[in-house]
Amino acid sequence: MLTAKKITPQMDDLDKVKDLMLNAFPDDELTPFKCLFDKIEIDGYDFLAFYNDDGNFTGIAYVITKDDLAYLFWLAVNENARCNGIGSKILAELKEIYKDYRIILDIERLNDNAPNAEQRIRRKKFYERNGFIESSLRYDLYNVEYQILINHDDVERKEFEDFYSYILEKELKLDYLD
Repeated sequence: MLTAKKITPQMDDLDKVKDLMLNAFPDDELTPFKCLFDKIEIDGYDFLAFYNDDGNFTGIAYVITKDDLAYLFWLAVNENARCNGIGSKILAELKEIYKDYRIILDIERLNDNAPNAEQRIRRKKFYERNGFIESSLRYDLYNVEYQILINHDDVERKEFEDFYSYILEKELKLDYLD
């Protein structure tokens, strides 16, 4: 069983959170910590740390909610906890926390020619094993093609654009792929 705790600028494990983020995500996908902490003061922005029964830090998730959508913006598992089902346990905990929401996330579209093609396949299989399915939406943002996955039902184009515009605090029109 895992325990979720809100991440705050004062938490004891903040250095572990920062290290995990710096090691788990490419520089161009990182958001400055000040922005993350400014947002968690707004209702609907959750930055969570996860701990196992022994109290060891195992991972993080950043989730944004609006209406009945919960967007899993980031999920990362501590390197020392990988390959032990921790990612699946974090997803199970998130499904419980956000049980009244449709959880959506995006992954890079599968592309055999991508330098990280194997990683993309593993990531998609991981989410599929944990109950996520392809939505009808695929889009291009900053020259990266994404596929939206969802845990149930579907998400409509306008609904997703409105949600993403809410996150970015400006209107967004995505280039959709067929």
